[in-house]
Amino acid sequence: RFRPMDLWRILLLLSAACRRNGALKVYSPDQVAFLGRWQGGRSSSRRCSYGTVSFAVNFRGSSQLVARLQPYDLTMYHTCQVNEGDPFVLEHLSGDLVIASNLDKSATYSISCGRNTEAYYGATILDALLVDEGAVTLSPPRPSGQLAVEFLGDSITAGYQALAQRGATEDGPRWEDVFKTWAAILANAWGTRNWRTVAQSSIAVLPHNSYGMSFKAMKDQFLCSELTMYQPCQRLWDFDEWQADVVVLNLGTNDFVFVDPTEADFEKAYLELIQIVRSKYPGALIFCIVPLAQSCQLEAKWQKMIDGITKAVAAAGPDVEVISTGSATHPWLDCQKDYVEPVEI
Repeated sequence: RFRPMDLWRILLLLSAACRRNGALKVYSPDQVAFLGRWQGGRSSSRRCSYGTVSFAVNFRGSSQLVARLQPYDLTMYHTCQVNEGDPFVLEHLSGDLVIASNLDKSATYSISCGRNTEAYYGATILDALLVDEGAVTLSPPRPSGQLAVEFLGDSITAGYQALAQRGATEDGPRWEDVFKTWAAILANAWGTRNWRTVAQSSIAVLPHNSYGMSFKAMKDQFLCSELTMYQPCQRLWDFDEWQADVVVLNLGTNDFVFVDPTEADFEKAYLELIQIVRSKYPGALIFCIVPLAQSCQLEAKWQKMIDGITKAVAAAGPDVEVISTGSATHPWLDCQKDYVEPVEI
């Protein structure tokens, strides 16, 4: 039986919760720097699947920053940073994601977050960012003047097993981290935070079927706002929203793991990909990396890959460069210590 004392206790608990958390307000999207292929308008939720699924804000007068995210199908991982402190990882499945708490309201904060996990596992849907009522939102830390770079690649670009030990069999979101990839290292060396990826484990220049799954060609995923597996692209990406200064392609390994096409077919497909990239980023410098697989393998198929990339680049016109990565006789890697043979991933 309900008693007046029960109501009093409930009110006390609610009052304590309000004092602890305070009233929250929605952060204006105009004051948020979104990095990646985010979709959505000013008054709606935003969604993004391709890396780095990042956002950044500047504010003062709030003790916390909270992201109201729609639930994931499985636990995802996010790397965040407060001011210039050490990056930290937050895992999230459902409910609000508390990015920072117990902040000094008299201080100014610059906070950024991005998703470690690759696009294959679905989109991040951000309903709102929340701060204390009365907080002052400041101009966001947009990376203006920094090199705009997009990386197109497969598992090593997506962050697959980036946190696993060499030769480990673990996979899945727990072991992925796009911020630990060669792309992140290169972007840091170039002094830019204005970078993103279009990447998927097992993707190739050509379409293929593996593990009972159909993988679209990179050219098709590149044109789409987010990665799609079994359905047509729901929304083409608007390339007017962001223009790359540099595009780096690191593809070809999976073509010769899964498909083993003729050199002519691979060259044709690779050239078509370059041409599509050029049509969307007319002012970009395009680098085409020869995948490292060839420098630790003696099979003839890897020479087809090298020749196909080299000939496609030669036919592509100006501002397209091939980046060699050693050879079987002069590998960039210690093939016994550093190299793991490409497998079907």
